[in-house]
Parts: sequence; structure tokens; C-alpha cells
Amino acid sequence: MCGPHRFKVVISNCWATPSPYSTDKKRWSLIINSCPSDNTVTIFDNAKDSRSTFKFNSFRFQRLDKVSTVWLHCDVQLCDGEKLYCQPIPCTARSVHSDPELSGGILTTEFHVRGELSSSYRHLSGVYLCAMCIAFVSILGNFNNLPRLL
Repeated sequence: MCGPHRFKVVISNCWATPSPYSTDKKRWSLIINSCPSDNTVTIFDNAKDSRSTFKFNSFRFQRLDKVSTVWLHCDVQLCDGEKLYCQPIPCTARSVHSDPELSGGILTTEFHVRGELSSSYRHLSGVYLCAMCIAFVSILGNFNNLPRLL
């Protein structure tokens, strides 16, 4: 049987770059090993059900005046809650830089949010980015409602 909350979405790592390339050396870490990288990042839900949510303060990369686009990259795991314990170790009980134990493949997804030319809209890009993450992760989690083929 496939229960409504069988599959859990676990955000392992998220980072931002000024380019669409996740391997760009210019990067800002937001989530490291399922923990916020600093106090500007808040994780609301992670590995509780078919969606994970977090927020962070919007920003732009310094010394890149002509770049108004920030790209968000995340490593996301989909965990079978009926077969595995899916909760990450609490952040207070470990170092943010410790190596995670992986029990499955990693789904990497990338979102692109374009900044507006008007400065009054620039502060909203982080809000839109968070909403896009929530929507995409929710869509990913809803695949468990599909009929089973096996």
C-alpha cells in the first residue's frame, strides 16, 4: 500500500550562484547537510512529508553589477518512509560540515529567478524563489498518488 505520506522529500544541500551552473566557484551556501548555513536561512519543514520548505533573505552577488540573476541549486533526496528512517540528524547534535550518510540517489533541481530592473521589486525575488521551491517539491512529492505498476 502506498500511503499519502509514504515518500518524504529531504533537502540535503542548497546553494546560489550567479550563473546557471551548479559547479560555479562563485557560490553562496544556504543549506548544508540539511542544516541552515547561517541565521539568514530558516528551514520550516524537511523530511516530514512530500514537501520541504525553507526561506532565506534575498541577496545579490557583490562585484557583479551587471548580474541581476541568482540561480538556486539544491540536492534533494526522496526517501521511502515505510522502509527507511528519513529524518536528518538534528542540526544542534552535529556539525553543519559533517558528511551525510546517503541511502539513495540525489535528485538535483535548479530554479531560475530573474531580477526586476526596478529596485522596488528586487526584494521580492527571494519570496518568489521560495514559492517556486515549495511548488516544485510539492509536485515531486505528489507522484506517490499515481497507480502502482508492480
